[in-house]
Amino acid sequence: MQMYCCIAPLQNFSLICEVFIDIVKFMLYSFLILHMRTFHPAGQKRKAETMTVFGEKVKNRRAELRIDQDRLADLCGVSRRTIVSYETQGKYPREATLRKLASALGVTERYLMNDEETDPSAGINEEPFIQEARDAFGKKGAEEMAAVLSRNEALFAGGTLSEDQKDMFYEAVTKAYFMSKKRAREKFGKKKTPEKEFPKEFH
Repeated sequence: MQMYCCIAPLQNFSLICEVFIDIVKFMLYSFLILHMRTFHPAGQKRKAETMTVFGEKVKNRRAELRIDQDRLADLCGVSRRTIVSYETQGKYPREATLRKLASALGVTERYLMNDEETDPSAGINEEPFIQEARDAFGKKGAEEMAAVLSRNEALFAGGTLSEDQKDMFYEAVTKAYFMSKKRAREKFGKKKTPEKEFPKEFH
């Protein structure tokens, strides 16, 4: 009886220790789960390199010109990290930066932004007219002008027009576009457009 009385407390103490250890394990496990959910939310993957066609074009062209990322960043007025994000992280530049990037690389915006385009000089004849529309009507105007010129590219597919004839065509299309925009604003009573928005030859 006396021995049982001695053993019983020991058994109880052992049981308490086991319960305490289980509680500690549970707390540690819960803390670990909480930590993982806090710093690594479900579904979130580690940042990996995401090479896009745009990124490949920038990287390859930069290599052809033998300039490093720091130099290209200086030419575009951005940080080196931004250039890295273009080349390896699937990021794209804003419109103003895109123009600087294309100029620095000696290619057209159309080449950079069109995955299927393989000619670095694609659309080079159109860009002055697109820029003119951009200056007058902003990004939307540039997009509209690019779409208009692109739809008429089939006319040049046979190669029957000279460069001068192509320029004359682009000028005619640009003039028609500007005049249609001007008439639309006048017709629908829009706020009078400043003279600087419309080149003098289009008045």
